[in-house]
Amino acid sequence: MRRFFYVLIWAAGFTACGSDEYDKAHDLYSGSRTNVPSEQQGYSEPLSQATVLLEAFLSHNHEDPAAMLLLWRCYLRTGNPRVVAMHESMIRNAEKMRKVLPDEIAEEDDAYMRERMVDLFGELATTAEVEDLIVILQDDSHPAVQEAAAHILARLQDDRAVEPLLDKLKAPEENIRAFACRALAAFPQPLVINKLFEVLVNTDEAEEVRANAGFSLADIAALRGDLKNAITEKLQVFLATPGAPLTTQILAAMVLAKLGSSSGYQLAVAQANSDNVFVRGTAITVLGHIGSEEAVPLIATASAHENAKLRLLTAEAFGNLGDAKGLPSLYQAMNDPVESVRQAAQKAIEKIRRRTSPR
Repeated sequence: MRRFFYVLIWAAGFTACGSDEYDKAHDLYSGSRTNVPSEQQGYSEPLSQATVLLEAFLSHNHEDPAAMLLLWRCYLRTGNPRVVAMHESMIRNAEKMRKVLPDEIAEEDDAYMRERMVDLFGELATTAEVEDLIVILQDDSHPAVQEAAAHILARLQDDRAVEPLLDKLKAPEENIRAFACRALAAFPQPLVINKLFEVLVNTDEAEEVRANAGFSLADIAALRGDLKNAITEKLQVFLATPGAPLTTQILAAMVLAKLGSSSGYQLAVAQANSDNVFVRGTAITVLGHIGSEEAVPLIATASAHENAKLRLLTAEAFGNLGDAKGLPSLYQAMNDPVESVRQAAQKAIEKIRRRTSPR
């Protein structure tokens, strides 16, 4: 009996000590937060202390979800290669992790880490977590975190997300309105389609937001054959209406081109050298989807433009066109000073090689 009593005392002390380890580690982490994670391998104080404490805590509190999540964040910040193994452990412990992640995300005051945590949440989330994700979308102060939540809601395709995403179309930040348009592609409902059309034709809206509305309409039409005809007919009206704003017409041409219609081909040819960068980039996108080899020189003229976004669209258009005559321009783009342009060029080269290589 006495021995059993001593075992209880020892176990209580061990648990208290373990809890103390976690609390100290949490305090150390909270005091060490920075805006970006360290790119250095190894540890930095005080995260090294927090890491040691958490590893000790988890050695006798196996798979404690809050401790695993905190240690994962320490590993991320210090560039510790064990971050991969911890990530895999959390995925295996999905049920417990889903329970702690919403509160942990809300308490984390660093936007970068919240975004990474929401990405993790997305790997684990089911429709049971939709309300938690909506709260993040609505309440988080950082656009990147909201965007991460929107992507997950789009993947889950739960109709409860529709109204919160539509509300984001009224956000003052352009990038928030833009990603909301893309996320809404997952909800092919009449209300959503009408809202996307409103954005597409709104000449007071930012061009990137309008383009995203167009991309989403194209996605909906491509996936829903029962809606394709209605969407296509409405776009044809915009394209053919005399006096319609040029930006609306070229956007309509772009969506139609993505759907395989050549209705906007002549308009794209006429605007392939436009002084308006947005119009020119959209025209080049159209030619990439429905052009022929005659479109190659029209696309190539933008390869050396000072606007990086236009150069990126040019590389993507060559990839979509799939003509080997675009390779010289793409090889030049591989030396572009902007990484995203180089990446687009590499992808386009690979697409052309796959299409043109003998089988």
